[in-house]
Formats: sequence, C-alpha cells, structure tokens
Amino acid sequence: MGNSKTSIAKGVIALPGMVVVIIPAIILLLFDYRMFNLYQDFMFAVGIIPLTIGIYLAATTTKMFFVIGKGTPAPWDPPARIVTTGIYGRMRNPMITGAILIILGESIMLDSFALLIWALIFFVGNHFYFILSEEPALEKRFGKEYTKYKKEVPRWIPRIRR
Repeated sequence: MGNSKTSIAKGVIALPGMVVVIIPAIILLLFDYRMFNLYQDFMFAVGIIPLTIGIYLAATTTKMFFVIGKGTPAPWDPPARIVTTGIYGRMRNPMITGAILIILGESIMLDSFALLIWALIFFVGNHFYFILSEEPALEKRFGKEYTKYKKEVPRWIPRIRR
C-alpha cells in the first residue's frame, strides 16, 4: 500500500488522466466540430489561465497526498494521514477544484460547450459524492481531527484569511 510505484502510477496518472484527458477527448470527438479563427485563438489564450491554475493545484495536491498523507489521490490507495496544511488549510477539495479548472480551461481553449457541461456534471457529481460518501468516510477514518477541519475549512470556495 502507500507508496508503491504501481499505486502512484494508478493514482496520479490513471484517475486524473481519465477525467481531464480521456473523457474530454471523447466528448470532443463525438460532439465538437469547428474551424479555427481569431476568436478561437483568443479564447485558447484565455483558457490557459484556468488550465494552468488547475494543473498547479492538481500537481501540488497530489504531491501533498504523497509526501504528507503517505498515499495517493486514488480511492484504492488513500492517504494514511489527513492533509490540512497549505492549500488544504484554505479549502477542503483543491484537487477536484484543480480538475474542474483544467476542464474549464479546456472548454474555453477549445470553445467547447460540451466540455463546459462535462465540468458542471463533474462538479455536481463530486459535490454530492463528498457530502454523501467521502466526508462521512473521512469522519470515520480520522475522527475529531476531520470533524474540526470540516467545520473550519470551506468545501469549495477557498477562504482568504486564516
């Protein structure tokens, strides 16, 4: 468990790769047909902003899970310790926020309404998953430490001040 190279590959590449690369590529192949133009070139440049922030969040939080939590983002190899420092001290789900920002950036860059819908579906699905499954499981695993963290740190919108 914990830090095997196979677990890391599955947790860092397979799961996020599916959400931010494979599914968006399938959506684009199935639903999007367009020609490049100046508007699209401008939107491509604008989309780099959320994409870059999302990649930063995904990379930073994945590293934090590995280094601090002694696990991966994957449900089959979760962190053994709760991570509450850094960006996790400002919001509870920066990894998912990063994935959503990546998909939004892709949507803007590629002028894809279908990817915008995918970002919305991904957010809503995760929102309910966290409320109904992940948060209760984390309360069982980490007890009062997670309950306190949950009360102090917002789920989605990062708090500015500590």
